[in-house]
Amino acid sequence: MGEKEIRGYKVFQPDWTCRNMKFEVGKIYEENVTPQCCKSGIHFCLILEDCFAYYEFNSKNKVTEVIALGEVDFDLKTSKCCTNKIQIVRELDWQEVMNLLNINKGYKVFHSDWKFKKMKFKVGRIYEENEIPKYCEKGFHYCLNLLDCLDYCVIGEEKEYRIAEVAALGDIDFYSLGRKCCTNKIKIIKELNWLEVLYILDLGQCTKHKDYRNVGIANKGNFNTGSYNQGSRNTGNYNIGHYNVGRKNIGDYNIGDYNIGAQNTSSCNIGSFNTANCSIGNYNTGEQNKGNYNTGKYNTGNYNTGDWNKTNFSNGCFNTIEPKICLFDKPSDWTYRIWKNSKANKILSRITLTEWISKENMTEEEKQRHKEFTVTGGYLKYYNFYEACQIWWKSLSDREKNIIQWIPNFDAAIFKQMTGIDINK
Repeated sequence: MGEKEIRGYKVFQPDWTCRNMKFEVGKIYEENVTPQCCKSGIHFCLILEDCFAYYEFNSKNKVTEVIALGEVDFDLKTSKCCTNKIQIVRELDWQEVMNLLNINKGYKVFHSDWKFKKMKFKVGRIYEENEIPKYCEKGFHYCLNLLDCLDYCVIGEEKEYRIAEVAALGDIDFYSLGRKCCTNKIKIIKELNWLEVLYILDLGQCTKHKDYRNVGIANKGNFNTGSYNQGSRNTGNYNIGHYNVGRKNIGDYNIGDYNIGAQNTSSCNIGSFNTANCSIGNYNTGEQNKGNYNTGKYNTGNYNTGDWNKTNFSNGCFNTIEPKICLFDKPSDWTYRIWKNSKANKILSRITLTEWISKENMTEEEKQRHKEFTVTGGYLKYYNFYEACQIWWKSLSDREKNIIQWIPNFDAAIFKQMTGIDINK
C-alpha cells in the first residue's frame, strides 16, 4: 500500500454512479478509510479490459481514465486496485474504448460443412441478427486468440473443422476473463488452412501485428513466450516493456506481476529494483513499503529494517520519530541520517581495498607475478582490510584526522580495534 499518482480506468453506471455514489469528470473524491481491495475504498483497474470483469460490456456505461492520488491497495491476482482519493480525469468515448481493447477482429470455428448451430456460413459474406448480442446467450461468437478457438475443436482432426478469420461489424459483448466476444453482425474474412493455424500457434504471429519468433498470441514485439505483450523478450502476458518474467508489467526486466517500474523481482510494485511485493518506491526488500531501501514491512519512509514505521532508519516497530544511534558503544545525539551526511563518514568511505598500479609504477617483482601488464598496462593490487586502513590514515591531512576524532563519543581504543589504527603514533 502506498501513496503516489497511479493512472488507471474506472467504469460507472450510465447515470455516473458507483455503489450509490455519484461521480463527475474533473472532480476529486476522497474517503476517510484505509483502502483494501473488495472491502473499502474507491476501486479501479490498471488495465482497461479488466474493468469489464465487474461491469457489463455496454456502450451506455461510462468509461473513464482516473488517477489515484491517495493510498493504494493492490489485488495480487488482477490489475484491480482501490484508493481513498481519486480524480476522474476524462471520459473515453465508446470508439476509443473499442480501439484500446482491439476486439473487433478474431477467429471462429466451424464444422467442415461451414455450419454452426444449424446456420451455414460462407467466406466473404456478412451475417446479421436483429438483437443485442449477449455473451454465451445470443449473437455470433468468436475468440480473440486463435488458441482459444481450439477449446471448441480437437486439434489433429483437421477434416472435422474449419477456422476462419472474422471481423465484428456490429455491437459487441466482451467477456474479458475468457477473451471471448460475440456480435450481432459478423463478416467471414477468410479461411485459415491448417498450416496457417499451426504457423500462428507455433510462432505466435497474429494477423494484426508483424512480430517475429514469438511463442504466444498477439504480441507487438519480438521473441516473446507469452501473449499480448507490447515489447520484446517477455515470458509472461500483457506486459508493456521488455524482458519481463510475469504478467501485466509496465516496465522492463521485472520478475513478477503487475509492476510499474523496472527490474523488480516481485509483484505489484510501483518503482524499481524491489524484491518484495506491493511497495511504492525503489530498492525495497520488504513488503508494502512506501519509500526506498526498506528491509522491513509496511514502512512509510526510507532505510527501515523494522516494521510499521513512519520515519527513516528505524530498526524497531511503530515508530514515528527518527531514532538516535549509538556511537562507540554509547548513546549519541546523532541519527543515522546525520551520520550518513557527516564529513567523517565521507572521509571513511575513501578506504579502498584495491588500487590500480600502472606499469610505470610496477616493481620487477610485480611484473613477474602479473605478466598480464603487457596487455592491460598494469594490474589491480589488493590489500587486506587493515593494510587499506593504514594507507588511508596516512593519506589524510591533519584536519581530516581531527574530523574523525570529533565523532561523538570517539574512543581511540575502539577505533584501533575496528581499523588497526593507533592514532597516537
